Amino acid sequence: MEKLKDCPFCGKHNLWTYRGAFAPEEYRYRYVKCAEDPKEDDGCVSGISVSTWNKRPIEDTLTATIAQKDAEIARLQARVQELECQLKSKQIIIKSKEQTIREFAEKMLDLRKK
Repeated sequence: MEKLKDCPFCGKHNLWTYRGAFAPEEYRYRYVKCAEDPKEDDGCVSGISVSTWNKRPIEDTLTATIAQKDAEIARLQARVQELECQLKSKQIIIKSKEQTIREFAEKMLDLRKK
């Protein structure tokens, strides 16, 4: 049996499911209704099939877009870490070159004093 999504109107999961023997073929096996909305005798929506209940094209598109953006963020974060490592290694090289230059300059100064 397909897992039911929460009500798209109230966000709750107080759902009724039942079989409809005299319903059209697509609804015959199972109806879904939300029982949360007190203003409606039938709840938030009247009975619909499980596949129709679970169809959320906007939500599904947004979920897919969020997943793509999350993947892009993860890729960019990994790239930032990679660049930070490269930068640190270049800074180490620069520091060692600066140290070498300082040491050379000190030796030159020492030679001049002698």
